[in-house]
Amino acid sequence: MISSKDTDVQSARAYEPRRVLSYEAYLDRERQALEACRVEIDEAALRYAEAAKAYQASLRSLPPMQREHYESDLVAGAAHAASHAMLAPEPEVKDELTGHNYDGIQEYDNPAPGWWHMLFIGTAVWAVFYLAIYHFSPYVGSLPDRHASAVAQAEQAQFAELATLPLGEEKILKIMGSETWLASGRGVYEATCVQCHGENGGGLNGLGQNLTDESFKYITDLTSIATIVHDGLPPLMPPKAGRPDMSENEIALVAAYVASLRGTFVDGGREPEGVEIAPWPEPPAEDGA
Repeated sequence: MISSKDTDVQSARAYEPRRVLSYEAYLDRERQALEACRVEIDEAALRYAEAAKAYQASLRSLPPMQREHYESDLVAGAAHAASHAMLAPEPEVKDELTGHNYDGIQEYDNPAPGWWHMLFIGTAVWAVFYLAIYHFSPYVGSLPDRHASAVAQAEQAQFAELATLPLGEEKILKIMGSETWLASGRGVYEATCVQCHGENGGGLNGLGQNLTDESFKYITDLTSIATIVHDGLPPLMPPKAGRPDMSENEIALVAAYVASLRGTFVDGGREPEGVEIAPWPEPPAEDGA
């Protein structure tokens, strides 16, 4: 007869929680099972290879016709055994953990390769030398100085043909005869003159004069344009249009472009001021024209 006490014990065992394998224990169990399978397959392949050797030896004693028949069976069997041997799983390498555990989350111990560390260290060392040489060394100029030098070299290369000509009528006429140089002059104009004379040279009321008609208050010839750009017209126009770094070539370029605006008579321009002056001399033909 079963007592109530025995019944309580059985009920407690029935509700006893089942043991759950940890992840590492599960991997170990599966790894052992796979290793056992691999060993069995390898042993079977070895036994088959030994049997095949004996079978091959016995074939040599058979007549040629019978030997070919049995040899084809042997080749098929060997291929089957080899395929099983190649399918045998390799033992899994257990990943190493760092030992840290954050709310059940663990971290694999996979450090960066050595070459990456060397590259990082080399970058840091290079940064120190770069900072010392390019920012604090007296042997290398400052960034603004190097920029100014590069701009000067670029201008010298671009306007080498103009470098031999002094700032004056001949130089301005030579620029007026080249569409490429006039385009450069327009760039200087848009950067320094548009604020007072307008985009097309028509002038803005209370500021710049209309440069597109035939009358001028201060301009008398081509050289006077360059002089006005260089010296300014107080109080409205500062010297070099407020750009102290404006080079002689840039003055010649913008003077040539201003001269090319004469006679274009843009719509919406200011009323003519001053007196009409003599036409400009004809510029020389562009090379290759």
